[in-house]
Amino acid sequence: MDAVELGRTAVGAGRAARSDGEFGHDRSAWRELGAHAQYFFQTPEWIELLAGRLDRDVVWGTVFDADRPAAVALLRSAPRRAGHVKLTVLSQVRIGESQLPYADALLDREAYGERRLRELVDACGPWHVLWLTGLRAGSPWLELASEDGLLRPEPDGGVGVMDTSVAIGECWAAVPKNMRHAIHNARHRIDARGGAEIVVATGDDVAPAYERHIELEASGWKGRAGTSLAQCAFDRELLRDYLALEGSAQVRTLAIGGRLAATQVATRVGATLFLRRIAYDEQFAKCAPSNVLLADLLETCCEDPGIDRIDCLAWQPWIPRWGMMREPTYSLVAFNQRTIRGAAARASRGGWERLRELRDRRSHQLRRGPHRLGRAIGGPSPQDIAPRRPRTRRGPLRRRDPPGR
Repeated sequence: MDAVELGRTAVGAGRAARSDGEFGHDRSAWRELGAHAQYFFQTPEWIELLAGRLDRDVVWGTVFDADRPAAVALLRSAPRRAGHVKLTVLSQVRIGESQLPYADALLDREAYGERRLRELVDACGPWHVLWLTGLRAGSPWLELASEDGLLRPEPDGGVGVMDTSVAIGECWAAVPKNMRHAIHNARHRIDARGGAEIVVATGDDVAPAYERHIELEASGWKGRAGTSLAQCAFDRELLRDYLALEGSAQVRTLAIGGRLAATQVATRVGATLFLRRIAYDEQFAKCAPSNVLLADLLETCCEDPGIDRIDCLAWQPWIPRWGMMREPTYSLVAFNQRTIRGAAARASRGGWERLRELRDRRSHQLRRGPHRLGRAIGGPSPQDIAPRRPRTRRGPLRRRDPPGR
C-alpha cells in the first residue's frame, strides 16, 4: 500500500484527516461499520459526540475496498522525543477527567480481506511508533501482534464480566457463598425498613434519573475523592449526551422507604450490558443497597435472552466478591520500520519495554492507595527520607537448651 498523506486519498487505499480538517467521510464510514461494534466506544453515536469535542492532535483514518469502507480508526498523534530523535507517536484518544480510552478501531474483516492491519495505521497519517494500552478482546489492533508488534497482557488491567447467558440458578452458583448470604440479609433489613422499590428509567425518563444519580454520587465517597460526575464536567456532559442518543440507555434506581438509596447507569451494545456508573447512599450502608440493586440486575439479565453478559468496564476491588470473570486487557507497541526513525525506535525496543514496565509499575502503585502516591510518581518514600540506623555486626546465634536438658 502506498503511503497516505494527510488530507489526501490514495487510489483504492485509504484516507486520513486531522480533526480540524474534513473528516466527514470518516464519520460516514463509522456509521456504515457500526454493526461491527462490540463496545460502546466503537458505536457511531459515541464517535459522533466525540467529533465535536476533539483536539487538533486527533487523526482519523479509513481504509476503503473500492467505495466500501473496510476499516476506520481514531487516534491521537503527538510528538515524542527518544534521546535526540523526535518521533511521531500514535496512541488512543484519552480525554476528559477519567482519561479512559474513548475510541477503538472498527473492522469489516470480509471487506478488509488479507491486507495487513498496519495499513489502517498508515491511513491515520505519518507515524513512527504506535503505543496502545487497555485494549479489549476483539480489538482490531490486537492483530498487529503478528506483525512485529510488542503485545502483552496488562498485569493490573482486566475487566470484570458476569455471564448471564445461563439460568439464574447457575448464575447465582458462580457468586461466592458469603456474598449470597450478605444479599439475603440485606434484603431482610430493607424489608424491615419498609421495603424497596426498583425503577428502571428508559427513554425520556433517563435524563431526570441521570440527574438524580449525579446528586447521589456526589454525596458519597466519590464526591469526597473528587471523582464524581458532578466534579468531572467533561465526562458528565459526554455521558449525558450519549444517554440521550442511545436508545438502550437505562438508569436503574433503588429506593428504601421512598428515599433514593442506590443507582446504576447502563447502556447496551449487542448482547452486552455495560455498567457505566454506580452510586449509593452511605446512610443505608447496612442495607447494602448497591449490592441488592446489582443482584436484581443479574436476575433481570439472566431472564432476558438478549443479554449474554454484564461488562463492568474495569477491574475494581469489589468485583472479585461477585465471582466475576476477569477478562484481560492488553498493551501494544508497534514500530514503522519503513521509516528511519521508526526502525531506530524498533532497534531500541528494550528501552520501550523498560518504559512500559515503569508505567505499569506506577499504575499499580497508584491503585494501591493515596498513601503510596509520592512513591508512584517518583517521589521519595518515608523509608527513603528517614535516617537509617547504622548496621552493627552481631555474633553467631547460640542455641539455648530448654531447662531440664
